[in-house]
Amino acid sequence: LQMDILASWTAATLIHVGVVETLGTIILCYVLAVVNGHVPPWLPMISDCAVLAPEKYPFRLGMVLGASLLEVVTILTYFADIGFSKNKLCFILGTLACASLSITAVVNEEENNTIHSGGAAIFFFAYEIYMIIMVRYSIGEDHVSLSSMVIKMLCAIIGGLALAVFVFMSFNWGKYQLYIAICEWTGTFAILGFQWTHASDLSHVVIGEIKDTTCETPEYTGKQKLIKM
Repeated sequence: LQMDILASWTAATLIHVGVVETLGTIILCYVLAVVNGHVPPWLPMISDCAVLAPEKYPFRLGMVLGASLLEVVTILTYFADIGFSKNKLCFILGTLACASLSITAVVNEEENNTIHSGGAAIFFFAYEIYMIIMVRYSIGEDHVSLSSMVIKMLCAIIGGLALAVFVFMSFNWGKYQLYIAICEWTGTFAILGFQWTHASDLSHVVIGEIKDTTCETPEYTGKQKLIKM
């Protein structure tokens, strides 16, 4: 039985799709909110770009899809044959962060600010701890390149600083609203950047293949092409 691989779907491709889709959703909703006069160009909270129509509809769909892809990557990272990924706490934190992001996306601040803000807080705190632990266990790992390691460290540091400043300034929201928004955008980009580094770490992980099987059977002695997943 001869099988040729016609195409393959790697974990790296999934990671790239997830990051681009999430970032694209945020930018799209920001543009829609600004064009419709719902938020100021400089600078709204990300969640403020998901309160009114039409931007709230792509935001909910896109962010839930992004959170789902992020969770798939969390699962792939945990079960991949890589030493640094075998950390149950990281898996739990990653899953908690993804679930919280989904909740934040589907319940906006006007519908229920407690649920929305609580989900956002859990997402940022859980993923920041996730990044710190992943950096710790990535040191010296063969599958993690130097550039990936450096970017991971930078994202974890920048994300941590943004989160700390966010918490400090939130006690006087009216005075520091602009800086709080900058911290939210910065922390979000740090998380997406950290997520992007997993692409090189998991570049060897194949999650699906399309194969061309050439075989001979008693009923048919010619060549028969079968597409298998």
